Amino acid sequence: AASGFKLSILLKLVQVKAADNSMTLLNYLAKILREKEATWLTFIDAIPSIQEASRVTHQVLKAGEAAIRKAADLAVQELDVHKKLPNIADNDKFQDAISPIRREAETKKRMDMLASSKQQQKQQQKGLEFSSLKAGDAQDIVKKIRGKRSEEKRKELADHEHMSNQNSDSFCSSSSGIDKKKTTRVPPSIPEAHGDVA
Repeated sequence: AASGFKLSILLKLVQVKAADNSMTLLNYLAKILREKEATWLTFIDAIPSIQEASRVTHQVLKAGEAAIRKAADLAVQELDVHKKLPNIADNDKFQDAISPIRREAETKKRMDMLASSKQQQKQQQKGLEFSSLKAGDAQDIVKKIRGKRSEEKRKELADHEHMSNQNSDSFCSSSSGIDKKKTTRVPPSIPEAHGDVA
């Protein structure tokens, strides 16, 4: 029996049909659920706001977060301006009440900046290191390089040996030809003198 499935298959439930085209896989699953586990069909009641939440995209959430951060930064700037005012009354408790919140906001901002810089450092390190290589990968690469080098050396030695054999064969054939010429060679005849000597 199957113990799970990939989410991408959910889109294909309507496309997969029976041999006689009478039912899709989705229809079949709904039928089995109605027969065996009817309570599972009411799970949607447990999550009533899922349709509304599905309309919210990641970009909308990011934009909302950015707007909140911008508002918090403006509030901090306003606090700085208020703190520098010359005519603050002695009984003004605004700064005393807000300063812990401000410190918390500044700490949160620093922590976010630190986390962001750590993330950037990790990404840079991944770019600089061979972190994607496994221990066996490096050994395999070295073995391949060594194998290639030894193959090249064997080929070079074979070529050198072949050249040596050709040179010695040609030397033997040429030297044997010389020997034959020496043995079969007749010395040139000496021209006879004609009596006309000056």
